[in-house]
Amino acid sequence: MKGANELLKHIERVRRELNEQALRFGLQSHAVLEKSRELDQLLNAYQSAESGAHMDSSRRSL
Repeated sequence: MKGANELLKHIERVRRELNEQALRFGLQSHAVLEKSRELDQLLNAYQSAESGAHMDSSRRSL
């Protein structure tokens, strides 16, 4: 599941960037809002990947 690990690393990097930008520019800045959207997309992709992996393993056990 190397892809999921790489995605988690990317999520953590973007989360750190988001926190840094929020401290520097404030929560209402355009840059922070864009970074927040990017993080949301990554989290949704991770959740979808994890859900698919769990579904696949459930089907194999049937």
